[in-house]
Amino acid sequence: MLDKGALASIGAGTNVYGAIKDENRAMEMQQYEADQKAYDAEENRKIQRMSATGGSAAQQKNARTDQQTLAAGLARVKAYDGLAADITKAGDNVSGAWDGTVGKLWDRATGDPNAALRLRMEDVRVDAALVKVAQTKGAISDREMSLFLSPMPTMMDDEKVWLDWLSMQRDLTIAINDRISGKVTVDQFDNNLSPAMEKYAQAYPDQRASTDTLLTKYGIN
Repeated sequence: MLDKGALASIGAGTNVYGAIKDENRAMEMQQYEADQKAYDAEENRKIQRMSATGGSAAQQKNARTDQQTLAAGLARVKAYDGLAADITKAGDNVSGAWDGTVGKLWDRATGDPNAALRLRMEDVRVDAALVKVAQTKGAISDREMSLFLSPMPTMMDDEKVWLDWLSMQRDLTIAINDRISGKVTVDQFDNNLSPAMEKYAQAYPDQRASTDTLLTKYGIN
């Protein structure tokens, strides 16, 4: 049995690890945002050149659509990061068989902050569902599409499932944005996933059957 000193040491180590992870994520986001701003500026110049040189309305519309898609993707990445950080801070009392049912009702009745956190989790689920329907074709590999269309967690799922899913969705969104902005092509990543995406694919292999159903439903092959 661990004494209080050992438990305190473990807690301190966990806090330090969490702080380092948050700092690394923040630095990564700063670079990602800088890259997106640079792309956006270049696209604006491209659209202006199209307009000045008689570029077609369709070309200009496509360029603006890409800009909007990238901006929406960046907003989702920020939402995933913020939600993951807040779920981690809230501890093991947000979702699951008890906290996602009885605890959920109690927190709503008492105005507990976790009630608002659960609403944000549901908002992210709805947003992810809308993105699925949009069918991001041409900017995603087969393995990524399998993850993209995999079932989303519910309030009955453990917090760990939510954190794994948020990390996977975050990396997948960045990957799609990178394809749209022309940084990389789909062929380069047909058989490779980011660590977070690979972890999710290995941890939840039973979702493959549901993914196949969705692929057929949405006509994505």
